[in-house]
Amino acid sequence: MNEEREGNKMKICKKLQKLLAVVFVTTLIVTSIQMPSYAAAEEAKAENGNLVNIASDCIITVPSAERPAENMVDGDETTLWVQNGGQWPSTVSFQLPADNTKRVKRLL
Repeated sequence: MNEEREGNKMKICKKLQKLLAVVFVTTLIVTSIQMPSYAAAEEAKAENGNLVNIASDCIITVPSAERPAENMVDGDETTLWVQNGGQWPSTVSFQLPADNTKRVKRLL
């Protein structure tokens, strides 16, 4: 009877070890996966460290907006621009200042 209990304890221990190993491996896999959009944003930040935001000096024209159009170019990741009514496609125009001497190399 005592040996049977020990045998059952060992079986339970082995099953628990296997379960913990699966949980551990799953946790490692899930935490090592980078979300594509987040990874792309971080990569863009690293690549574009020497770029200058000239859009903040532009005159921005939008058909209609629920939020200020300047939110598109304010550099704050917590703000956004929303087209009034959410109808797509939408046309947004950026007019560079006349005194702009910077050459546009890349749009992000």
